[in-house]
Amino acid sequence: MGLVLEKRKKKGFKLYLKSAEKGFQFNVYMCYQDGTGITKDEAKGFQWIMKSARAGNINAMCNVGYCYDNGIGVGNDKKEAFKWYLKSAKKEFNAAQHNLGWRYKDGEGIDRDYKKAFEWFKKAAENDYIGSQFMLGKFFYKGYGTKEDIVNAVY
Repeated sequence: MGLVLEKRKKKGFKLYLKSAEKGFQFNVYMCYQDGTGITKDEAKGFQWIMKSARAGNINAMCNVGYCYDNGIGVGNDKKEAFKWYLKSAKKEFNAAQHNLGWRYKDGEGIDRDYKKAFEWFKKAAENDYIGSQFMLGKFFYKGYGTKEDIVNAVY
């Protein structure tokens, strides 16, 4: 059973490579990151996700930020991570908006700014990102970046 599954993964990877030639690079990135159908190679995976991000894929932009943020396939660079999260967030990608909230909250790659953290968590929460809905409640409860508001803390 394991051999059959491995052959299918390799075939799947080859199909993903064909689709990548037509502009769909995201799945090739995932295969390299996880070692699915190909030997795991985070640096090659990063090259594919960067290609996808430069082609305008907002999910890929967020993932490029994540790679820089965590040193996956590329050197750890908080400022570069912030830049890519911002590109994706401006295009309404809620996970990137959430990540920007954290960057401003913790001062990673940018100066700490609770007001901006609140605004990005709010945007992500309005775009149905559950983690940001929690953070927004916490910010209202503590008065971080906004007026303390126990009623809105129960967002």
